[in-house]
Amino acid sequence: MKKLGLSILLSCIMISGCAKEDIEMDVISAHNSTADNWYELNVNIIADKDTASDKDACSKEILQHILANDFHSTRFSFDISGYPNEVNVNVFTSEKDVQKGNANVGVRQIF
Repeated sequence: MKKLGLSILLSCIMISGCAKEDIEMDVISAHNSTADNWYELNVNIIADKDTASDKDACSKEILQHILANDFHSTRFSFDISGYPNEVNVNVFTSEKDVQKGNANVGVRQIF
């Protein structure tokens, strides 16, 4: 009986450890360029497939995060050049897509 209980417990631990976790939306890389009165921001973001599947909602959420400057790993500096005139975003849904350069969603917003 103890062996059965132990094997069930180990099976549950293995199954829960193999469950796919959702990827939290975050910045992978970012760079900007300025020329005269033009400020352009280019951002690569990783997000889960559910978030990226609705392109309109995904792009609005990304732009809100950028303008609110509230991504977990990256803070943008808007104090010198102000807010960007143009934002270009590539959204990836896995590390494998990042390595291959296969963006699932592309967003371009000109203000």
